[in-house]
Amino acid sequence: MTSSQHKKVLLVDDEPKLIAALRRRLSLDFEIVTATGGPEALDLIDKDPDIAVIVADMQMPVMNGIELLKAVKVRAPAIRRLMLTGNSDQETAIAAVNEGGVMRFLRKPCDNEELKSALRQALDEHAFQNTEKLTEEIQPSTPDRSDDARDAFLSMMNHELRT
Repeated sequence: MTSSQHKKVLLVDDEPKLIAALRRRLSLDFEIVTATGGPEALDLIDKDPDIAVIVADMQMPVMNGIELLKAVKVRAPAIRRLMLTGNSDQETAIAAVNEGGVMRFLRKPCDNEELKSALRQALDEHAFQNTEKLTEEIQPSTPDRSDDARDAFLSMMNHELRT
């Protein structure tokens, strides 16, 4: 199990057999949720704050993978985005990266270890990004103790010099 086990990976593909096969291959290492299209995936993202990574197919009805990942980028920018597709032309890859903010573009069929490695990297990036944000949120509210210590020292020295 990974250290980010409580975070979920959302697999989106309109092929139920592929989704089932991916779930079987990945569920021992990752917490998997699935959707069969873009609108369902966006609904899951809106309802589940534990989704950290999305892996989307390119060719889906209603909303293609790039449209989905663009929407995810706007709605939940912290979610790491990957594309797993049989459509490996250069224009698709460029659009996936430029428009959808995809961190990895994987071709079907994808080697199991390559996919697991990409998911671990995405989960690590998500965890690191959230740790950074948490640190930024905590720091401004933490008082700067060095000023307090310096003021106390100067006050004590002034008192000593006066006596």
